[in-house]
Amino acid sequence: MGFLVETVMAVTDRPVLIDTTNPRAIRAGLKAAGNQGIVNGISLAGNHEACPGLPIINPG
Repeated sequence: MGFLVETVMAVTDRPVLIDTTNPRAIRAGLKAAGNQGIVNGISLAGNHEACPGLPIINPG
């Protein structure tokens, strides 16, 4: 995911949308985007404990 985000950011100045339910990929994408990426969606199937990536997302 990091490589993909870096590649897209190299050719556009638009925000990068990260759309995956994989918390590790979300983390890698946000890191590559300098924490300026937009998480398009996450999965809370069951409960928030099922998504260990949730704490890395800052809604504010």
